[in-house]
Amino acid sequence: MKKRMTISLFLAFSITLGLAQNTKPINSANQRTWVVLITPKTTKQYLDSIITTWKKDSIILKFSTLDYDSKGKLMKVKGSVEITSKGQHASGTFGPINKLEWLEIKLNDGLSVSIKGN
Repeated sequence: MKKRMTISLFLAFSITLGLAQNTKPINSANQRTWVVLITPKTTKQYLDSIITTWKKDSIILKFSTLDYDSKGKLMKVKGSVEITSKGQHASGTFGPINKLEWLEIKLNDGLSVSIKGN
Protein backbone atom coordinates (compact mmCIF):
# COMPACT_ATOMS: atom_id res chain seq x y z
CA MET A 1 0.00 0.00 0.00
CA LYS A 2 2.79 2.44 0.93
CA LYS A 3 4.57 1.52 -2.29
CA ARG A 4 1.50 2.38 -4.41
CA MET A 5 1.00 5.65 -2.55
CA THR A 6 4.64 6.60 -3.05
CA ILE A 7 4.44 5.80 -6.76
CA SER A 8 1.19 7.79 -7.08
CA LEU A 9 2.72 10.82 -5.37
CA PHE A 10 5.83 10.56 -7.52
CA LEU A 11 3.75 10.40 -10.72
CA ALA A 12 1.58 13.33 -9.62
CA PHE A 13 4.69 15.39 -8.84
CA SER A 14 6.33 14.41 -12.15
CA ILE A 15 3.24 15.35 -14.18
CA THR A 16 2.92 18.70 -12.37
CA LEU A 17 6.60 19.44 -12.89
CA GLY A 18 6.31 18.53 -16.58
CA LEU A 19 3.35 20.87 -17.03
CA ALA A 20 5.16 23.68 -15.23
CA GLN A 21 8.15 23.34 -17.56
CA ASN A 22 5.95 23.66 -20.65
CA THR A 23 4.11 26.84 -19.74
CA LYS A 24 4.56 30.09 -21.65
CA PRO A 25 7.46 32.22 -20.38
CA ILE A 26 6.34 34.87 -17.90
CA ASN A 27 8.85 37.50 -18.97
CA SER A 28 11.06 38.31 -21.92
CA ALA A 29 14.15 36.98 -20.12
CA ASN A 30 12.91 33.45 -20.95
CA GLN A 31 12.42 34.15 -24.66
CA ARG A 32 14.84 33.31 -27.43
CA THR A 33 15.85 36.19 -29.71
CA TRP A 34 17.24 36.23 -33.24
CA VAL A 35 18.90 39.30 -34.78
CA VAL A 36 20.54 39.97 -38.12
CA LEU A 37 22.15 43.26 -39.08
CA ILE A 38 22.36 43.80 -42.83
CA THR A 39 24.79 46.41 -44.17
CA PRO A 40 26.26 47.14 -47.62
CA LYS A 41 29.06 44.68 -46.76
CA THR A 42 26.63 41.78 -46.12
CA THR A 43 27.18 38.98 -48.62
CA LYS A 44 24.60 36.76 -50.27
CA GLN A 45 26.35 33.71 -48.80
CA TYR A 46 25.95 35.12 -45.28
CA LEU A 47 22.25 35.83 -45.84
CA ASP A 48 21.77 32.30 -47.22
CA SER A 49 23.35 30.88 -44.06
CA ILE A 50 20.98 32.96 -41.89
CA ILE A 51 17.98 31.73 -43.92
CA THR A 52 19.06 28.10 -43.41
CA THR A 53 19.82 28.51 -39.70
CA TRP A 54 16.59 30.38 -38.89
CA LYS A 55 14.47 27.87 -40.81
CA LYS A 56 15.41 25.27 -38.16
CA ASP A 57 13.70 27.53 -35.58
CA SER A 58 10.50 27.99 -37.67
CA ILE A 59 11.58 31.39 -38.99
CA ILE A 60 11.17 32.06 -42.69
CA LEU A 61 13.36 34.89 -44.00
CA LYS A 62 12.83 35.73 -47.68
CA PHE A 63 14.47 38.28 -49.96
CA SER A 64 12.62 39.27 -53.11
CA THR A 65 15.30 41.84 -53.99
CA LEU A 66 19.03 41.77 -53.28
CA ASP A 67 20.86 44.13 -55.64
CA TYR A 68 24.64 44.33 -55.50
CA ASP A 69 26.84 46.79 -57.42
CA SER A 70 29.87 45.74 -59.50
CA LYS A 71 32.08 45.89 -56.38
CA GLY A 72 29.87 43.48 -54.42
CA LYS A 73 28.29 46.17 -52.25
CA LEU A 74 24.64 45.53 -51.30
CA MET A 75 22.66 48.48 -52.59
CA LYS A 76 18.98 47.49 -52.45
CA VAL A 77 17.03 45.02 -50.32
CA LYS A 78 13.40 43.97 -50.03
CA GLY A 79 11.79 40.99 -48.32
CA SER A 80 9.80 39.50 -45.49
CA VAL A 81 10.18 37.50 -42.31
CA GLU A 82 7.76 35.16 -40.51
CA ILE A 83 8.00 33.35 -37.18
CA THR A 84 5.79 30.57 -35.85
CA SER A 85 5.95 29.60 -32.19
CA LYS A 86 3.57 27.65 -29.99
CA GLY A 87 0.95 27.60 -32.75
CA GLN A 88 1.00 31.37 -33.20
CA HIS A 89 2.38 33.45 -36.05
CA ALA A 90 3.94 36.90 -36.57
CA SER A 91 5.42 38.49 -39.67
CA GLY A 92 6.86 41.66 -41.13
CA THR A 93 8.04 43.09 -44.43
CA PHE A 94 10.90 45.42 -45.30
CA GLY A 95 11.93 47.50 -48.29
CA PRO A 96 12.46 48.31 -50.89
CA ILE A 97 15.40 50.11 -49.34
CA ASN A 98 17.47 51.94 -51.94
CA LYS A 99 21.01 52.98 -50.98
CA LEU A 100 21.08 50.64 -48.00
CA GLU A 101 23.01 51.85 -44.97
CA TRP A 102 21.74 49.32 -42.43
CA LEU A 103 18.77 47.09 -41.69
CA GLU A 104 18.16 45.24 -38.44
CA ILE A 105 15.70 42.35 -38.29
CA LYS A 106 14.95 41.18 -34.75
CA LEU A 107 12.51 38.48 -33.64
CA ASN A 108 11.73 36.60 -30.47
CA ASP A 109 9.63 33.56 -29.74
CA GLY A 110 7.23 35.73 -27.76
CA LEU A 111 6.14 36.57 -31.31
CA SER A 112 7.72 39.96 -31.63
CA VAL A 113 9.06 41.19 -34.96
CA SER A 114 11.08 44.40 -35.15
CA ILE A 115 12.47 45.81 -38.39
CA LYS A 116 14.57 48.99 -38.29
CA GLY A 117 16.73 50.66 -40.87
CA ASN A 118 17.19 53.49 -43.30
